[in-house]
Amino acid sequence: MIHGAHGQSNHSVFKPAFSVLRDICRIVYLDLSGAGRSDDPPDRSYSLENWADNLVEFCDQMDIKEPIVLGVSAGGFVAMAYGIRHPQHPGKLVLVSTQEKMNVERSIAEFANKSMSFYNTTPQPPRDSVIFHSKLAKAFHSLGGIWHKMDLLDDLGKIKAPTLVLSGTHDPATPMQDSIDIVERLSPDIVQFEAVKDTAQAPWRDNPEEAFAIIRAFALA
Repeated sequence: MIHGAHGQSNHSVFKPAFSVLRDICRIVYLDLSGAGRSDDPPDRSYSLENWADNLVEFCDQMDIKEPIVLGVSAGGFVAMAYGIRHPQHPGKLVLVSTQEKMNVERSIAEFANKSMSFYNTTPQPPRDSVIFHSKLAKAFHSLGGIWHKMDLLDDLGKIKAPTLVLSGTHDPATPMQDSIDIVERLSPDIVQFEAVKDTAQAPWRDNPEEAFAIIRAFALA
């Protein structure tokens, strides 16, 4: 499980919701290096590439073979980089509410069209367990940072693992069209696209029953 909002989030965003899948798999919650309770990388060398390689190293240390790697929002960036750099390593990928390249105009238009102040269509509880890391947040979110420079579009064809792309139809931060862009660059033989109606960022927050049913079916297929 790979969280998003690097520097502003950690693995706790998945708890306790993902406990509903414990009957079909072992769930491993991971804080990326420099985020949450993980140490900073050497020289604070934050990058999608390093995080992707760290994921392989982590799996090797934990003796995890062919993992199903789920990344939400910016965690999806890392999951895609991992699938691109290590195409034979994952068993499956789940890319949720994510994008392969920032499209500022599209996101602004989506916020305006939905008249939304928040990422979700239903009220969400506060998360006091999130640990803020200002240096990582700046490196990732600032103008000229990792998010703004990211462009994975032309490399998506290197992904070989079966991939579920999951989106909310009302996501203002990573609009559904971002997910469609990803789907169109992946081989049709490996990709499954699902959009959960009337949900936004991380659709299990607004409609957990449908979102988890989709993830469960994909994991078991």
